[in-house]
Amino acid sequence: FSCIPGIWNVNEGSHLAVTAIMCHIDFLLCLLEQRVCVGSPRVVWVCSSDMMLFVGGQEQIGQDWSSFSGGVRAVAIPGTVDYALRHGVYKLDAEGQVCDIFYRGERSTVEACALPDGNVPVVRPSLSLSLFFSLSLP
Repeated sequence: FSCIPGIWNVNEGSHLAVTAIMCHIDFLLCLLEQRVCVGSPRVVWVCSSDMMLFVGGQEQIGQDWSSFSGGVRAVAIPGTVDYALRHGVYKLDAEGQVCDIFYRGERSTVEACALPDGNVPVVRPSLSLSLFFSLSLP
């Protein structure tokens, strides 16, 4: 991994900024720990780093872990239709549950998955696998 100078704002009760030489995996781990996994049970995370780099701001990525009893949970990052055409998109039902996944779908199919702001839930950055589920994999 290539290291680059980076600044990461630590959000654990203080507002200190840390400046250091960091690898992109360091940024990914900080992002998961402070913005995605907050309140999650012990799970195994499978992550792609490219789309996570597009997560901006300091807000926590909304996850309500109270109803997570096992299985798999996906974290999607909203992206443009053009980006999703090269990757994939989740089709969500009215409750925000995944009802279908389209990889490299037709433009009309991807556009039909649009969120109210015009972005689409891109299939990429991370999945959490419950410990029971991950131990059952061959």
